Amino acid sequence: MPRADTWVQEFLNNEIPCVAADYLVEYVCKPGYPLDKHVLYNTHAWAERSFSNLQSKAEEVAEDLSSQDDCSDNDIACQECGSRDRGEVMLICGNEDGSSGCGIGMHTDCCNPPLLDIPEGDWFCSDCINSRNSNSSNKRKKGVSVF
Repeated sequence: MPRADTWVQEFLNNEIPCVAADYLVEYVCKPGYPLDKHVLYNTHAWAERSFSNLQSKAEEVAEDLSSQDDCSDNDIACQECGSRDRGEVMLICGNEDGSSGCGIGMHTDCCNPPLLDIPEGDWFCSDCINSRNSNSSNKRKKGVSVF
């Protein structure tokens, strides 16, 4: 064990593998190439354990990404039930050009009270309606007319 380098001492005390600086370069550029010569101070077992942990985490990330791909980015979840299904009865808060409203989605039957049909024109959630009403009353108090 090298006594001069405190970093190496700290790595060895915490069972962290010591590898040469060009380890990552060869790992990326030469997949499948034996990397034993890059592992220093007889920390091969720790390097294998660390590599296995990294591989399992990479597989978990890949699984998470593939499950996210199953849901289209364009599908909006219902604010009430969280489901992305039944897009044909999903209401989106706002107007057509997107200049007002918050853009949340809600199924017609998740509304309070539930709606039997999709309303004609624009639909706004209760938060946006309350916000618009409070803005309108504030403007009226200041003497500004609201249409």
